Amino acid sequence: MTEVESDGSVATADPTIAGVAKAHVVKRSKQRSLPIRFIRSQPLGALALFMILLFVSVAILAPIISPYDPVAQDRRAILTAPGPGHLLGTDVIGRDIFSRILYGARTSLLVSVATVTIGMSIGVSIGIASCSAEQAKARTAEQLINAADQAMYEAKANGRGRYVILPISEPSQEP
Repeated sequence: MTEVESDGSVATADPTIAGVAKAHVVKRSKQRSLPIRFIRSQPLGALALFMILLFVSVAILAPIISPYDPVAQDRRAILTAPGPGHLLGTDVIGRDIFSRILYGARTSLLVSVATVTIGMSIGVSIGIASCSAEQAKARTAEQLINAADQAMYEAKANGRGRYVILPISEPSQEP
């Protein structure tokens, strides 16, 4: 018979079942503490993550959160101070500033995602190209070394001499 205690431990007559259940309880409690450990070990990272999640949430929920249309003009509310009607006031043509900020977050998020995607695509392409170029250089160098080894082996086998000097390339001129 198995009973769960108030502290989450398991009491049972069979010690093997109790050990398995207790191990499961300990594992689950460690998983719950992962966000807390992250917040304690990296407080600035946790704050940055919170700000990014807040920004993304506001950008996604802008049509629901926004009290006004961001481009609608209210000629009676030109340059209104912040108050209950307009949380951050209005601009020179009567548009609600709070609504414009919320919708502007969507544009900023779209631009940042597009920029990161383009930059990542260019970086990955350059990385793949440089890797391919390095592999081509390595293959060429390997072929030259193999050709030199083969020539030396044949020269030794034919008895033409002890040393064979093959010019593979001219030395580079360094400034």
